[in-house]
Formats: sequence, structure tokens, C-alpha cells
Amino acid sequence: MKISDSVQDWIVLNVNISAYYRINYDQNYCRKLAKVLEDDPKVIPSVSRLQLIADATHLTWLNHTGYEAPLYLTKYLAKEDDPTVWTMALDALGISNRGFLLRDPELFPVVKQYLLPRIRPIFHYYANLFRESPEALQMNPYIIHDIEGILRTACWFGLRDCLDLASEFFNKWMNNSKHEAPVCFSSTICCYGVSLGNEEEWEFLWNIFQKNETEDEYKSNILFALSCTRIPWLLQRYLHSIHNYRTNEPFVVLRAIHYVVKSEIGFWTAWTFMSENWSDLSFGLTMEGLMTTITTDIQIQMVQVFLNNTLGPEEKIEATETMMKEKYENEKIKKILTRMVMWLKENMDN
Repeated sequence: MKISDSVQDWIVLNVNISAYYRINYDQNYCRKLAKVLEDDPKVIPSVSRLQLIADATHLTWLNHTGYEAPLYLTKYLAKEDDPTVWTMALDALGISNRGFLLRDPELFPVVKQYLLPRIRPIFHYYANLFRESPEALQMNPYIIHDIEGILRTACWFGLRDCLDLASEFFNKWMNNSKHEAPVCFSSTICCYGVSLGNEEEWEFLWNIFQKNETEDEYKSNILFALSCTRIPWLLQRYLHSIHNYRTNEPFVVLRAIHYVVKSEIGFWTAWTFMSENWSDLSFGLTMEGLMTTITTDIQIQMVQVFLNNTLGPEEKIEATETMMKEKYENEKIKKILTRMVMWLKENMDN
């Protein structure tokens, strides 16, 4: 089959992922498909839109195609109404690597400027749905998961409407025990309700957590949201309280540490806690949780010194291998995200 250069002449292979393989379209053809999506995304089925972005992103990480391919396929996102496709698009834009975005003074504002106008339409749709139709909260949990990524990104980039939504729901929870929306049905809304509040909001959630009366899913959201406070001494209290909580399992403590170390102000609080309680923690799980959150060379060096002075010979070998692997992955991520800056700047308004 021969396809001309005309924008109207195009084809998508493996429609609806009918077979298990990825399609490596060249750069020019990716740009043509991107233009098709910008004109009318509905001409390509949602599963195939998801596949286009997923294939391009995966092949980029394997160095089989240029980094521009998945980025061109995100330009139409203001017209995308499928939250599952959005989840993959956010991954293509590096949103899963929040630590690097926050620590890069050039990359973060560029990604924010590019993404906010595109995410507003779908955010407002679901924000209004949650406000007007509480029964919408009972939708498929997989869809709720994808919507969560949209809410999290909108609030993280400071979309005022998203922050207001978090405060609105949290205030209703605190003032009305019979509020139709379950407390912490959304980890994002719960997190930013705590982040924007003070000690009172944190105590409200902590009391619910201790009562052990909520469903496991919502309790997990509460455990995460408690780590979102911007008050340092509350983060310290959180870690020590979870550590001493009489019904906890070891993995709950490790999850709490992981949440704090990934929070905007919690790295040093979590690191101090781990250093002081190292003998009580699982070495393997603690290392895994710690290394996946380290993003700077200074942090790597600090952890290396601590481990060299703490671990036995065999554990040192395992720790060193883990750190070298993470360091390699960090360098790879940095290179890709740095190249993203150039592309985003060039394609911000077109």
C-alpha cells in the first residue's frame, strides 16, 4: 500500500490493538497522525489513540524512535475526552517523573504552560460531574484511577479550580458527616485538602484513620493524604505515629515513608526517620522505596555514605547494584526530559 503526502491520506495499523505488537511510525507520519487528531480525534477510535501514544512512548524509551514522536501526539489533548488516553499522554509528557520536573527550574514551568490549557476541558467536565452527580463516584474503578491522574496533574500545576475543588470537598467532609461523597474517595482531593489546610484538617483525617472504620481503598487514600501536609512537625508526627500504630503491618510504615519522601517538603524528614529507625525496617523494601525517589547526585552520595557505614558486606553489594541501576535510569530520564524542554518551547503555541 502506498500512502501519499496528503494530510487526508492516512491509515492506522493494528486498530483497537487487535494483535500484540507495537507500530513504529516514522517522524513525518507521526506528525501527519498528530494533525489528524488535532482536526478531529474521533476519527480514530479511543483504543487506537491510546495505542498510538503508548507505542511511540515505549519505542522512545527503547531508542527505536525519536523523542518527538509521542510529544507531537499530545498536541490535540484539549479535544481528548477519554481519561484512559489521558493517562498514557501524561506519561508521555513525563508527569510520572515529578521529582525531576520539580527540581528542574526550566522544565517544570514549560511543561506547566504547555499542559494546563489542554487539561482544563476534561478537568472541568469531571469536576462538574462530581459536584452535580454523587452517583458518578460509583463508576468503574479503572476509570476513577484514570480520572485521578487528571485531577492530580491539574492540582499539582496549581490550577485554581482544582485547588478550590479540593478545599470545597474537604470542608464538606469536615462539616457534614453524612456528605454524599465518601471521605477521601479521591486521593488527590484529599491530599490537596490537607496541603491547603492546617493542623485541623490533618487531625480530622488522622482521627478517621485511627477509627479503622473506612473501606480499605479509602483508608489507603487517607494514609497518602496525611503525608501531604506542608507543616514539617506534622510529617514527623505522621511517621512516628504510623511506626507506633498498634495494628500496622511493616509495609504500611514503608508506604508512609515512601509517601513522605516523595512529597514536596518531606525528603529530609523521611531520611532522618529512616536513619534513626533503620534496624526496625525491612532492608530490601526500604532500599526500593528510597531509591525510586532519589533524583539528585547529592542525594545519591549521601545515601551511599550512610549505607557504607551501616550495612554488612553482602548488603553493601546489593545496595550498590541498586544505586547504580537507579543512577543510570536517572541519567536516562534527565536526558529525555531535557530534550523535551526544547520541543515544548518550539511547539507551545502551534
